[in-house]
Amino acid sequence: GEGLVEYNDWDGDEEKREIKPEVSSSLVESLRIFQEKLSPSCKVVYYPSCHLDSSPSVAFEKSRDIYVDIDEDPIKILKDNGYEAHVADANEFEPDEPVDVLILLNPGETGVNPVNFLKDQGYVLCNDYHDTATVLVQREDLKLVAMVRKVDGSNKKKIFDSENLDEYWKEILNDEELKT
Repeated sequence: GEGLVEYNDWDGDEEKREIKPEVSSSLVESLRIFQEKLSPSCKVVYYPSCHLDSSPSVAFEKSRDIYVDIDEDPIKILKDNGYEAHVADANEFEPDEPVDVLILLNPGETGVNPVNFLKDQGYVLCNDYHDTATVLVQREDLKLVAMVRKVDGSNKKKIFDSENLDEYWKEILNDEELKT
């Protein structure tokens, strides 16, 4: 199929490259840590606001991965590369079956509506872009289970942190607390 081609001439030299699905090794690592520690059902994985990120298909090899984005160009590229992808507003899209894992990374807005399609005992994997995690952690129907984060002082190694989770949303009062 036809791929989107990007031209970059910010330095005066025109560079042409084909735009294709992207895989984040850091995200794949986080998703694998999640699977290793919790052994969740991952039959259906739903990733709204995905853009070109196809990392879940690498991390969840045997899952049905549903990609949704409001932008037609990245969805066309995902489709052309064999992914199940839909052009839709994530607040309006309805998966045709309940999802085991919902991935909300850098959504265009807080991803409240996609949570409605989560199975009982399902998981939301999110960051706090647009306060997504802050909003979701306050819901009574969801429970914060863990953070997959980098080890303090390390740029690479990640850990599954399931202790003292309430401290992640504790207000920082001074520079000393911030350093801690």
